[in-house]
Amino acid sequence: MQQADRTEEGQLALLAEQVHDLVARVDRLTARVAALEAGKVAVTGEAEGLVSRRPPVMADPERVWDTVGKGSLLPRLAAVCFMLVVALILRTVTDEGVIDQRLGSLIGLGYALILLGWGWRQYGRGKDIAPVFPLCGAFLLGTIILETHGRFATLETGPAFALLLAAEAFLALMALRFRHGPLLAAGVLGIGGIAVAIDFPHPHFPPAGMVLWFGALATVAAGRRQVAPAVRWPSLLLVALFWLLWSFKVSVPLDRQQPMPENLAYAWFFPLLGCFLALYYASTLLRVLQDERPLGFFHGMLPTIATGIALIAAYGAAPAPERVLLGYAAAANALLLLIFAGVAASRKHKGAPGCNAFSFAAVLSLGVGLPLAIGQLPTLPILSVTALTLSILAHSWQSGGVRFTSYLLQGAVCLIILISMPEQLAAPLASGVAAVALFLAASLQYVWCRNHKPPIQDSAYFAWLDRRDVGAIILLLSGLIGGFGVLRLGLYLALGQTTSAGFSCGQTIIINLGAIVLLLLGGRRRDRELLTVALAVIFLAAIKVFFV
Repeated sequence: MQQADRTEEGQLALLAEQVHDLVARVDRLTARVAALEAGKVAVTGEAEGLVSRRPPVMADPERVWDTVGKGSLLPRLAAVCFMLVVALILRTVTDEGVIDQRLGSLIGLGYALILLGWGWRQYGRGKDIAPVFPLCGAFLLGTIILETHGRFATLETGPAFALLLAAEAFLALMALRFRHGPLLAAGVLGIGGIAVAIDFPHPHFPPAGMVLWFGALATVAAGRRQVAPAVRWPSLLLVALFWLLWSFKVSVPLDRQQPMPENLAYAWFFPLLGCFLALYYASTLLRVLQDERPLGFFHGMLPTIATGIALIAAYGAAPAPERVLLGYAAAANALLLLIFAGVAASRKHKGAPGCNAFSFAAVLSLGVGLPLAIGQLPTLPILSVTALTLSILAHSWQSGGVRFTSYLLQGAVCLIILISMPEQLAAPLASGVAAVALFLAASLQYVWCRNHKPPIQDSAYFAWLDRRDVGAIILLLSGLIGGFGVLRLGLYLALGQTTSAGFSCGQTIIINLGAIVLLLLGGRRRDRELLTVALAVIFLAAIKVFFV
């Protein structure tokens, strides 16, 4: 009887243990179902062991090669190899004398042109392999033209540049039509570089310039359509190097007073330079007139960069006696740029986009041109009054950039007067007029700017860097230096010499008087800016007394 009871107790314990195991399994299954519904899979230790014991799955090599072959890499590589092999065969047949060099050159040129045309056809069909044909065609065309013209002399200069221009136009149209940037780079940079490289170091400047001009036009058109906008910068660099090279070549016989070689085509220099300037100015102006958005960095800098390139190139290519005419031309160009700035301001767009782009270029052109035309000292009063005028125009145009440009111009005039003070005493009348003009114009500009706040919300400079218009201190300092120059000149005329102790002492007194006036004005108006400048002037006077 007792044995039967023990057997029943054991069965009950075993049954309880099994029930406990079943409950645990149900709990695990419930947790797993909840994890699956939440998007997570809970992997148990047993499952991890099963997974770890699974053999790794090896990729099928045949499937890998099928995947690669269906892409565009291998077909493009194969097409490039095939096209280059055909070109190599043509070159070998020509070099071995199987066919005439002229005939071989014509066949090679025709082959390159066929590749260009076939590329257009492949683009029209939407083939992935399409870019290979025009790019290889452009490469082969350029190398064949260089070799047939330079080495074999089987292609004359006119047809060579005509082919380059046609290829460049074709590649540019294809890039715009199918919106593919590498085609534009190949047409503008590749073809343009080949045009300059023909017969280098004695290139044919006028036809090469025409090729570069059309390339610049293509980059402008592509930039308006947002096709490869990055190509504009290398294109501008190539144009700059071209003009610097031509200017240097022309300047050598001019400086040596030798006859101008015919291959330099000096008569084409200034007309072609004007064409480039017109293109770049028109590009920025059209961008301003047809789009209300702020100018990008390229168009914002383009008028200034183009003006700088033109001034450097023209200065080197102009004979010394005729640089006066160059100065007047630069001044007229500055007036034209200011008119463009006014046209941009008339659009009444937020921030006046384009105003500062043209105004800064105008300041550069005026600052370089006027000294060539009328001399440095007579130029300074004009520039100082121009800075004052720009501040007033900036307020009318609501352009913070033009306002800051006026600060820089007035500061540049002040710096020139400060540097040239030892030489000013040789021409007291012109120096006095310049100093008086700087004193009056800078002082009036400072007062005017303090009474008219800059457009902080619509100007990147004043919104990010100078919300309190601290830059106007440049005007205050310029006015002080102009006044010091006037009094210093009067002291020289009174004493008649600069080596006496009286002249040095008089300059120190002038500086101290200026500091006293600033302290009185600053204290009366409670102007912290005037007081700070007064302390700086006192410190300067102390340095002059004890160390100079």
